[in-house]
Amino acid sequence: MISRLFAALAGVTLLAAPAAAQVTKVKFMAPHPAKAGEAAKLKRVAVLDFKGGEGDRFAATLLAEMRSALFNNEPYFDVVGAEGVVAEAPPPPPPPVATKGRKAVSTIKVIPNADSQVARALRIGRAARVDGVLIGDVQAARELRNYTESRTGENNSTVQVPCTATTINFTVTPKMINVATGQVVYSRTINSRDTFKVCAGKVDRGVVGNMVGSVEDMFGGLFKGKPKRGELAAKTSDQMKVESELDLITKVVKAAAEEIVEEIAPYNYETEVAFYADSPKLAKDVRTQFKNAATFAKASRFDRACAEWLNLKTPETEQNVQLLFNLASCAAVETPDEPAEALRLLKQAESLVPTYNKDIDSALQRLQKAVANSGELKKQIRGN
Repeated sequence: MISRLFAALAGVTLLAAPAAAQVTKVKFMAPHPAKAGEAAKLKRVAVLDFKGGEGDRFAATLLAEMRSALFNNEPYFDVVGAEGVVAEAPPPPPPPVATKGRKAVSTIKVIPNADSQVARALRIGRAARVDGVLIGDVQAARELRNYTESRTGENNSTVQVPCTATTINFTVTPKMINVATGQVVYSRTINSRDTFKVCAGKVDRGVVGNMVGSVEDMFGGLFKGKPKRGELAAKTSDQMKVESELDLITKVVKAAAEEIVEEIAPYNYETEVAFYADSPKLAKDVRTQFKNAATFAKASRFDRACAEWLNLKTPETEQNVQLLFNLASCAAVETPDEPAEALRLLKQAESLVPTYNKDIDSALQRLQKAVANSGELKKQIRGN
């Protein structure tokens, strides 16, 4: 469970809403289920072979990223690498085939390489008593381009400077397999590309920048169906300094591993609720308390603001739309992993409004989605 204090205070900013709307929009962090739901249900995972150049480096990087994946301030996965699994059990011998009048002979079944990789991973997974195994294929390509750039020299003269641009294209196709069923529950192709250049023997950091995502992400809308990158925690690969080709390889490999973890693990993302700053229909003294509570919300003291609004709920005020709306928003902020109560209060407020209210309608849409996300998230955490 996300603590009430953390949920209320984490990542909060205030956005001034139009005066006529009488609301203040507040950003906060809320839980979101993993995009790859079946993969997220597998908590104990072994990261095994990734075939191809830089495969060992990628497997080690993915292992580290999965171990550092946190949800509700706790590690989400229990991950083991090749060094943590028991020695591989040999494949079982093929069954003998008896033919009338002849001695029983053993049959040999030819298995394609891809199937052999999966079969071996499943044997290791069962021996290691894990829920899932991660295997895959990687490709790394290096491109060099030599050229010259015009630079300003002494006395504002123009000089031609030799430059070399190095680009690394890294592609990985992971497969996450449910050990119990043998089914592939997650697989996609992820491309990570980055470039840096050296001019006159010095690294030009101005051009370092990473592109990461699937082919459909890059050419059909970045990260379609997911929160925008800005709504997620910053990727640590984005802050990596690139001083050499090895640094560049490390960065693109790490960016691809981060992308996989973002898809197979639940995460916290930034969303918003709205609070009414005033309620003109309340009695004068109660209205003053209502507005005072709003000042606490504007100062990021939502624990205090929500306590004040809750104290104002009496038989005389329980039909007040603005108060019910604010209490619904409080429930959404304080218990973001249990949004059903917030939705109940908001529907109660909506029932009291005879005409369309855009603030209520917008909040209803957010909370209905949050309730659906909550149900899916619980399934992922339980593993069923």
